[in-house]
Parts: sequence; structure tokens; C-alpha cells
Amino acid sequence: MVKELNTQKPWGLEHGIYSARGRLAYTEERCFELICPESTTSFPAYTGDFCEKNLDECAHGVHNCPAGRECRDTNTSYYCVCADGRTGINCTEDVDECEEGTYECSIHSICKNTNGSYKCDCHSGFTGKHCTEFIDYCVIYTPCQNGGKCHPLQNDYHCECAAGYEGKNCTTNIDKCRNNPCGAHGTCENGINKYTCKCEQGYTGWNCDIEKNKCTNENLHCVHGMCTRVKEAEYKCDCYTGYTGRLCDEDINECSDTSICGWNGHCRNVNGSFKCECESGFFGDRCEEETDECESNPCSKGGYCLDGRDAYLCICFLGYEGIHCEHKIDHCKSHECENEGTCVNLPYGYACKCPEYATGEFCEDLKDNCKDENQCGQGYCRNKKGGYECICDEGYTGKSCKTKIDRCADIECRNGGSCTSNDEAYSCNCPKGTDGFYCEISDNGIVVQIEWKILLFASLFLAWQQLVSQGQGRQDHPVLVSVRLNPQILISQLRVPFPG
Repeated sequence: MVKELNTQKPWGLEHGIYSARGRLAYTEERCFELICPESTTSFPAYTGDFCEKNLDECAHGVHNCPAGRECRDTNTSYYCVCADGRTGINCTEDVDECEEGTYECSIHSICKNTNGSYKCDCHSGFTGKHCTEFIDYCVIYTPCQNGGKCHPLQNDYHCECAAGYEGKNCTTNIDKCRNNPCGAHGTCENGINKYTCKCEQGYTGWNCDIEKNKCTNENLHCVHGMCTRVKEAEYKCDCYTGYTGRLCDEDINECSDTSICGWNGHCRNVNGSFKCECESGFFGDRCEEETDECESNPCSKGGYCLDGRDAYLCICFLGYEGIHCEHKIDHCKSHECENEGTCVNLPYGYACKCPEYATGEFCEDLKDNCKDENQCGQGYCRNKKGGYECICDEGYTGKSCKTKIDRCADIECRNGGSCTSNDEAYSCNCPKGTDGFYCEISDNGIVVQIEWKILLFASLFLAWQQLVSQGQGRQDHPVLVSVRLNPQILISQLRVPFPG
């Protein structure tokens, strides 16, 4: 006997529902069975005596994931890792990429959902997976026949047919016979851009409109034409193009029409015709077509060619020059950097790479090495390349102008004199009986110190002049004449008479 209990959770029931879904059943022998709640996959989500254990559907293989797709367990169920375009617990639902906006179709198409994916239905004239490619019918189909030139259009093309053809694809030979040019006495045969008349017996002429053997009048000989019957017993000459006159023996001067060769040519008359001699840069029967000088791509290094009349102009890319942009511009050739800076060419100009001691756009400024006010002591600082120099005040010397000059160091006072100095000058203190700046004058004679520029000759000349001007009593005095070079050189010792 089995009884249903609906009182309270018995014995530590964890996940069972003690109701219609979770039932505790027992028999008279107290055997009982706990029925756990089912998961969304129709399999128990929990197991164990008291439904306390989570059932791993993935591990037990009790899932409905498609072959090759990963199963992942959850607390009460599981889910499948779906491929692109699928969704749902078992990947059974299709994702509508078109509705969700996750498609990549271009604006030239319509997105259509498919099972597990989507496709792009291209508008006319476009192709490709996402309809991004423009269909060039001229390249794909080469539709124009018989020498026709194809011009691509959006979702179409246009054939420019060669002479003698017509139709969408230039496949139809123009019927030159449609207007019955051969008349009643000939059969017209159509050709390429021409027709031919097969005349009945007794008729001739291009259009079979001339009766044979009717132009027998010896006075009617058509030089550049054909004899044509006007009426019974009356004929005339139908002249070929370029000729006129009764016998078609006069050449027509087509050049009398000054506009026949347009603005770009000069007309030259020839027998039965004319020829247009085109000016440079033009061609065609009437010089109506202009030569494209840029067709040969004369501009190099990415230069843009601008076509003109019998000429072209190359617009050069940055950094290049020349008629054909063939020369790389050397900006440094006409520009120099100061203070031993190095010129570097750039596409748009040049720049100066300065040494460490210089700065500025052209390295024209030297870095200030005279920032310390006391670095030159008794003097002032003069900035220069890579350093500085001190210009000392009067009385000071040394690299930093901090050494006081001893003005007596190189001075030799004569005859036992001693040198004394101050900041500005020096002087010799002469012993008794001597005189002069260097104590060079003594009582028994005169020491004459001469610089190299005052030569011995001048001294002798002055002495002699004194001798002559006095002309009276003589007394011999010694005169010492010397020239100081380094060392002192004694040139001569003379005895010159001075007045007593």
C-alpha cells in the first residue's frame, strides 16, 4: 500500500518538493522512494536519497546537444555552446541575423535569413558575398562585337559601334539596301558599310541607273564622271566627288571653304579632293581631334600630367622638380647652416642639424656659455663656439682674468736701477748719477736705445748735422749707439765731437 504525505519536508529533503512533484512514498514494510523534480530536459535535475545532489547532464551524457557542440552544466539543467546562427538550450533555434542587425550586407542588397545563417540578395548591377562589388559588364562579358567600343554604366553598358554596324551589341550590319538604292534595274547586295548593285542586262552605273551603250557621242567624254541619260537622246556627265564641269574635267577647290579644316588645320587642295594639314597637337580628317600629350605618362616620381595644346605640364610631387619631375630637389645646395651645422634635405624644404654649441633654425645662435657672472674675474666674458673666452681688464691676465700682471717681470732697469709698478704702469728707480726711463743715461756718456725702425743711419746723420752746424771748438765725447733686438746687439761705438 502506498500513501501520499503532504505535511512537511522529511529528513533533510534538500531539493525535492513535498507535493505532487516531490512525493514521499512508503509501504507497510516502511520501504520508501523519494521522487526528485525533473529538469527542463525531462531528466531528473537532482539525485541522491534526498535530492541533495545536482545531476551533471553533460557528464552523464543525458543532454541533447548537437554532435560536436560543447555541453555545459548548470545548477538545475545544462546548455549547449551553439555554432554561429543557432541558439536555444539545445541549439535547435535559428538566429535571425537580418532582424537582429548582425548581418554585413551592403546598402546595395537585401538581407534574407537562412537556417543557421543569412545571405545577401544583391541589387541589379552588384555582386560579391556582401554585394559590395560593382559589375563591369564590359570586362565580364565583352558584349560589344565587330570592333564596337564598350562604355560601362551602372547595371548596364553602352556599345559605341564601328561604322557599318548597329544594335545593342553592334551585331547588326546596317542594311544599306533598305532604301532600294539600286532602283528598278538592279539587285542590291548589302555589305559592311557599303552596298553593291547587280544590274540588269542593258544597265550600268553604281545604282544601275545608266543605260549601256547610250553615251556614244564622241563630244561627250566624261573625264572624271559617268555619262547619264537625262531623257531620250540627251545625256549628261555625273561627276565623281571632287570634280565639276560639263565633262567633269574641272577640279573643285574644297579649300575655298575656309572652315573645312576647322581652327586647327590648313586646307591643301589635291585633284578630286583636299587634305587637312593639322597643326601640332591635332589630328583627324578635319583636324578635329586633339592629341593627348599625357597619354604616354611623361611625368615621373608620382607627378601629375596636365594636358595642354601641343604641350603638357608636370605638376611635381613634393621634393621633386624638372620638366618630367625627374630631379630630386637639393634644398641644401642653395642654403647653408651657420656654425658648422649640417643641412638635411626634406620633401618640403630643408632643416639644419646643429652641433651641441649652436641652436636656432639655421644654427645661427650660439649657446650662452657666459651664464656665471664671476667666471671671468677682473674682465668680461665673450661667448664663442663650444665655450667662452675672458677679455681681461687692464692689469690682469690668465684664462679667468684672476691673475694680476707684474709689469716689472720683463723690465730691465739699467745701471743698477730697480723697477716698481702699480695697476697701470711701471717705472725704474735710478741710482745717483743715472737718468732716463730705464736709467740708461750716465754722467760719462749717453746711451741711445734705438728701436729697429729707427736705423743707425738716422742717428749718424743727426750727429753729423750738429757737427757741421756748430763748426767751432771740438771736444771729444763718447757716443754709444746700439740697436735693441733680442738679445741687445751692439752695432758700433763712435767718437763724435760735440760743442764744449
